[in-house]
Amino acid sequence: GGELATWWKRYLDANKSHPMTTKMCTSGVLSAVGNCIGQQIAVLRAKQKKIDLQKLAAFVLFGSCVSGPASHMWLKFLNSRKTGLKGQQLVLYKICLDRLVYGPCFNVVQMAFVYKVSGMDLAGVVRALKANFITAQTLNLKMWPVAQYFNFNFVPPELQLLYMNFVALIWTILLSTIL
Repeated sequence: GGELATWWKRYLDANKSHPMTTKMCTSGVLSAVGNCIGQQIAVLRAKQKKIDLQKLAAFVLFGSCVSGPASHMWLKFLNSRKTGLKGQQLVLYKICLDRLVYGPCFNVVQMAFVYKVSGMDLAGVVRALKANFITAQTLNLKMWPVAQYFNFNFVPPELQLLYMNFVALIWTILLSTIL
């Protein structure tokens, strides 16, 4: 337990002193892990021949440079909203904003980014989005509201993105099998 406690303290210290950098790194690393696992599943299912390093790079870049900062700012916005709501009404309000506003926008940007960085031209990106967005969004709506209910009820604000990154690890594995 001593080594794990030391790493946890280092993470908390880094998150306090350099929150954006810490969240960018965490998002990038967990995106890489999730994509590697997802691609390995695709290889085992014979959906692809080997790990696609361009796709892996796209997920790492997106996690580090887009997802980490955007999610940090989004959570800051959600947690600072003065609505007059309290308790479960406030939690449900946050979940609705998160899934009906942030979720679809985030998914379009993530999918388009991964498709483009993976080598598709613009017409191919549009075709792939048309073919896969509804599937991804349906999966998103099955998974994220429950995860965010737990997040907004039980996780302190400074650790909410870390929790989301671990949920996103599962999301990335599932999304990697779609994209």
